[in-house]
Amino acid sequence: MPVLYSSDLSPYAARVRLAVYWKGLENRVAFDAPPGGLKSEEYRAINPLGKIPALKLDSGFCLPESELIVEYLEDQYPVRPLRPAGAENAARARLVARIADLYLAPGLAPLFLNADPSKRDDAAVEQGFTTVAKALDDIEGFLDETGPWAIGTQPSTADCALAPVFWFIAWADAWYQRSTLADRPACARVFEKAKADDAASRVFGELERGLKARFGG
Repeated sequence: MPVLYSSDLSPYAARVRLAVYWKGLENRVAFDAPPGGLKSEEYRAINPLGKIPALKLDSGFCLPESELIVEYLEDQYPVRPLRPAGAENAARARLVARIADLYLAPGLAPLFLNADPSKRDDAAVEQGFTTVAKALDDIEGFLDETGPWAIGTQPSTADCALAPVFWFIAWADAWYQRSTLADRPACARVFEKAKADDAASRVFGELERGLKARFGG
């Protein structure tokens, strides 16, 4: 059985777990923590990149990078497809996911790292929110106008990428008393739809558990 190396708090690992849950693959993909930790020689022998997520296949090959893992799951297990039908919609889903990866997620790092007010770099926080706002504006323009999901009426690979990142933005908005996500109606709509979904709510609970483990409480 393939093994997904994961952790609760990683939005990238959460993206893959969400795909697993939506596709009903819990009995076909095992979850595990990186043996020895991310930087251990033991884990690097499995995944030389030393990052999560990574999917170790039955052949012994280890596939890193969340986007590639989700695409592999789509190809290997076509049941309950998450790739939208049609070349255009499939490309739109990839586009939204790529913007989330390259332009949105990096803005969250300074917000997470400066959560402690006693050690906060206010300039870094402002730059983080500026980065997040710009990327959300870009994503807003590419989302399906009617939805309710990112690309149409069913969850897709785009939602796998967006839902965990939107959860982090909602956390940052609450923590820093902002309204970054709420100010983008289409993005807010997609997040609200995810919160009402059983699989996405399960992932949000895992992220919350990871956040509490990280900060205590």
